[in-house]
Amino acid sequence: ATLAYNNTINKSSGYSPFRSMFGSEATLPIDNVCGVRSGTASAEPALIRTNADLNRSEAQASYKTRLDQMANTESFAAGDKVLLKRTYGSYPKMSVKWKEDNQENPYTVIKPIGPVNYAIENSKGIQKIYHRNML
Repeated sequence: ATLAYNNTINKSSGYSPFRSMFGSEATLPIDNVCGVRSGTASAEPALIRTNADLNRSEAQASYKTRLDQMANTESFAAGDKVLLKRTYGSYPKMSVKWKEDNQENPYTVIKPIGPVNYAIENSKGIQKIYHRNML
């Protein structure tokens, strides 16, 4: 499994880990017996790592752009009613995902705390701060 991984071209860097480390593709004993030659020329490992870093930076930028397009950018204002995501109890994946407070009332947003955190309050006046992903 390690041999296969080390000789497989990485999608984000554009090079196999073996080539990044040694400057050329690995030559296996069976390649010598069969007369198979590597299709790529040897290169300086430092140059390959530099190119891999540039390829990786481009891939990260494209992944970030795609993720930002899918992200939920809805924001809340003070006074908005929200439900809190349920992450506890027996079988939380199979149970109701959203919960109200103990009186079955939605929570109220008190104020935003930074770009993604919000202070919310239940019907008893108890305040807590939660990330946007939990609302």
